[in-house]
Amino acid sequence: MLGTFPAAFFFEEGGSYLTLAVAGSLFFLAGVLFGTYGLARYRSLRFLATHDFLTGLPNRYLLEARLKKALARARRGHQGALLFLDLDNFKLVNDTLGHGAGDRALRFVVELLRRNLRKGDLLARVGGDEFAVLLEGVELEEARAVAERLRQVVDETPVVIDGHTFNLGLSIGITPLDGKMDVQKALGRADAALYAAKERGGNACVVVGPGEDPAAASSAASYWLGQIKSALRKEGFVLLFQPVVSVGDARIIYYEALLRMRAEDGSLIPPGSFIPVAERFGLMPQIDCWVVRTAVKVLRGNPDLKLFVNLSGASVGDEKVLECITRAVAESGINPRQLGFEITETAVAKDFERARGWLAELRNLGCRFALDDFGTGYSSFSLFGLLAEDFLDYLKIAGPFVREAVKKPSFKSVVQAMTTVAAAFGKETVAEWVEDEAAFTLVKEVGVDHVQGFYLGEPQPGVRGGGTA
Repeated sequence: MLGTFPAAFFFEEGGSYLTLAVAGSLFFLAGVLFGTYGLARYRSLRFLATHDFLTGLPNRYLLEARLKKALARARRGHQGALLFLDLDNFKLVNDTLGHGAGDRALRFVVELLRRNLRKGDLLARVGGDEFAVLLEGVELEEARAVAERLRQVVDETPVVIDGHTFNLGLSIGITPLDGKMDVQKALGRADAALYAAKERGGNACVVVGPGEDPAAASSAASYWLGQIKSALRKEGFVLLFQPVVSVGDARIIYYEALLRMRAEDGSLIPPGSFIPVAERFGLMPQIDCWVVRTAVKVLRGNPDLKLFVNLSGASVGDEKVLECITRAVAESGINPRQLGFEITETAVAKDFERARGWLAELRNLGCRFALDDFGTGYSSFSLFGLLAEDFLDYLKIAGPFVREAVKKPSFKSVVQAMTTVAAAFGKETVAEWVEDEAAFTLVKEVGVDHVQGFYLGEPQPGVRGGGTA
């Protein structure tokens, strides 16, 4: 295997787009690429597999591969550190001048960071305005010095876009590499350190060492840990339900169960406030079990209703979660086909053989599956094919593709390609983030089967079986 690349690539050929519509291994396609497009095209595909298209930086996939090797060297006594970086006040650029200006500002900052790193240091983009730096052959104090240099150069260099000046900051979390860590633990510690830096007001550097409790670095993390544990004990979580609607006749195909936490004043707290902490500190399996048990209660006595719940990567493959699901279904007496699960390729790819057996247990029980955020994962063609053929009922097209497709013809082609992929495997598609008539019209034109979004139904506390939106 030479590597993998994401779901669809588009090359302009004579004014039209040539589509490689299905994600696949480069090894599998190497002969075709060399024979048809030559070495330059092959290298272009390989680059896109491991790099961010906007900045040209390595992506999270390549970061994790390099980090795994660095941790192996750490077990032999080599030193190093992982830095997580987040731009402060960057949202102001997008809100003031739009995302195009934000992209230009981001590329400007990337150049600042590049100039202040050594040739062998790995700078990767891991999110919207989030980056990581992998430093090898450095002690902790050297890593601190590098982080402070990066923070200072961003702090002292105004970003000027279209005559507007923006003063950004840089929050940095640092963790030294330890041979006892695995990749996810290293990422989690660096993320916890970044969380603490943001909590201190931003534009700061914070270290979480191998022997430290990541939660102790952040009072905010400690706060949310307490809130999550309290919610699990006292039924402090709430489910809302958003319909997935057929494009052709507006029938409600199923509802997605969406998790919220109830605040002391009765308001609902969105998952973005507490899920990152739950993931960081291993509480997602407990939360997922609560969601499943609650969903089954809703399904009981309502045979026309179908619910899908999201499963975190930590829960897929977890035997206790599997036992929780099978027991809940058996004790409720519901038809297992009423219950479905939304999973991601990334969650399954961590340990596919284990996940495969786990998913097969639920599939044999009668439960259904949807692949969430299709087009954003890093799996290989063989993995995607096995998921599609053995488990999946629906492919959910990630919302950002739908949003961009309304504005950009190239992204409309991406959505079209995804429907082609689904059709090739005999699966139905669901377009996310369908928020207005323009988005609905577009996805209908390209052949999407079902839609989800505010245009046809907002999340609500009650559900009904069957019916139309």
